[in-house]
Amino acid sequence: YGLTEAGGNSSVMPANEAIDHPEQCGRGGIFTKHRIVDENGHDVPVGTPGEIVVRGPGVMVGYWNNPEATRNAFFGEWLRSGDIGVMDEKGNMQLVDRLKDIIISGGLNIWPLDIEAVINEIDGVTEVAVIGATDEKFGETPMAIVHASRAITAAEIVDHCNARLADYKVPRYVVVQEEPLPRLATGKISKRDLRQSYKDAHRVLDRVR
Repeated sequence: YGLTEAGGNSSVMPANEAIDHPEQCGRGGIFTKHRIVDENGHDVPVGTPGEIVVRGPGVMVGYWNNPEATRNAFFGEWLRSGDIGVMDEKGNMQLVDRLKDIIISGGLNIWPLDIEAVINEIDGVTEVAVIGATDEKFGETPMAIVHASRAITAAEIVDHCNARLADYKVPRYVVVQEEPLPRLATGKISKRDLRQSYKDAHRVLDRVR
């Protein structure tokens, strides 16, 4: 696990532990430390989701000519990653999602990666992104945009999710397309572009459930 502002990789994990726990991304090394904190920078209990913060000699001093962004990037001497994770008793972390991608529906936090992992189980799904669509009652609701290699119906996706997810996590809007999803220069799916493209989904698309 790592980020550019922390000098690249900031965690390590012994090979035997990585084999036993492939879902985890290790812990800090000799000079690098991590914590999982709440929105005020206070530690959260073991196993509780929170923001990953990192401290070490590889952490940046700040953003060039951008003091405001620099202030927002730190809790004291701890760099805010913008990633949500959990930590076990050994200090090993597991990435949950990006902080900015969290969907808050009726006061409940929904992690898009949980839904994406379930939809990716469906045969023919090439890639998927889950974003928050505007919902007049709950504020936001999950929306899935799926790039498929075969004819997959929204009903098939919803049925699959219903069998594996809590009701509030099942997407209420589903788009299946032949075109690949937009990507950033880093190769990651651009959820920012998808949010812009589907900002009026609640007005122009029919709910699937």
